[in-house]
Amino acid sequence: MRKSLMICSLFVLFFQAASAQKISILETVLYHGEEISSEKAGNWIAVFDDGKTTEFIPVITTLKDAYDPVVDDEGAKTGIEVTINDERKPQFLLRGIVPACSAPCPSTGILEKEIKAGAPINIDLGKRHFELYVESPSKADSNYIPNNARLILADNRRKQVLFEVGECVFCYWSVKWVGDIDGDSLPDLLLYVGDHYNVARQKLFLSSFAENGKFVKEVAEIITSGC
Repeated sequence: MRKSLMICSLFVLFFQAASAQKISILETVLYHGEEISSEKAGNWIAVFDDGKTTEFIPVITTLKDAYDPVVDDEGAKTGIEVTINDERKPQFLLRGIVPACSAPCPSTGILEKEIKAGAPINIDLGKRHFELYVESPSKADSNYIPNNARLILADNRRKQVLFEVGECVFCYWSVKWVGDIDGDSLPDLLLYVGDHYNVARQKLFLSSFAENGKFVKEVAEIITSGC
């Protein structure tokens, strides 16, 4: 009971703070120093998902100087490691919006799933069914995303382009997570996309911000590079 009251109290505080913040996402990983700023330390919502249930838990992030094996000489620490006050590994961290579900919620089971041309990903949420798929006039080369590709979210009545590229240099796309953050029984998605193998773009799409008859709208992005 005490733990539940504490979590509820934290959600009230996070709701008050979120109203003054833009929506942001973050991972508990090592970043290159220039990819992250000190304002990323502090209050976040951690999204935990084990494939059966999803939990949205208030956490506090800490940023720590760390050795970056890509660019650092021995003894240097130009990287920034993001950690939280929870031993579990979250799917991602969320700031600027309070999830509608404060208790454990049903999971869609869609986690870290590669997006491939010719292999639609089925998304079932409540009584609604959606497909996420790649559309391109170019032929797919092996497992990479083809040139002139568009990532489509569709139901049986309409479709929406979520991301598109011209030239795609050894591109890899994936669904990091699908769930319902805003409680409207429509899919919210965290996608890993890009147009080059060395640049990663993680984009959060929320349905409650959708406009003009679309399913979702992009509300946050993290851009990182390999070297």
